[in-house]
Amino acid sequence: MPRVLFKKHMKRTDEPDLKHLQSLSDLFDTSLEATARRYVALSDYPIAMVFALGRKVRHAWNGPDFPYFLDARKGSALPRESQSCTDGPDDSVAELEYIDSHWWINSDRGQKPPDQILEQTLYQREGYRIVMLYADLKPEDD
Repeated sequence: MPRVLFKKHMKRTDEPDLKHLQSLSDLFDTSLEATARRYVALSDYPIAMVFALGRKVRHAWNGPDFPYFLDARKGSALPRESQSCTDGPDDSVAELEYIDSHWWINSDRGQKPPDQILEQTLYQREGYRIVMLYADLKPEDD
């Protein structure tokens, strides 16, 4: 996944979206997890990715522009209020939804997070899932 080529294809969407991650994985013929790691590393948005199996965190990656302390340690439970705790059909992607940031971010450490962040879950086979957290700093429309 050459940096220049990958970034060129990343910029074809206005905001981060796990549906786009699936198409990048197909384009570069790479696993979803490898593609997600590259996506978070090269993103210009404040995002993080959490990789889970069932309802437990396997590992997590903060993007370079995600300034918050992500509270997602290996083996910890996914937040009970998160869409990632529900089961979706294999290879499906949930819509981006707001969630109170305290479910994912430790506000006692690092920069103070916004009240809410966006999350989106990509459901995979055998209970694997990728959760994208997006700290969209634009005010939410009421």
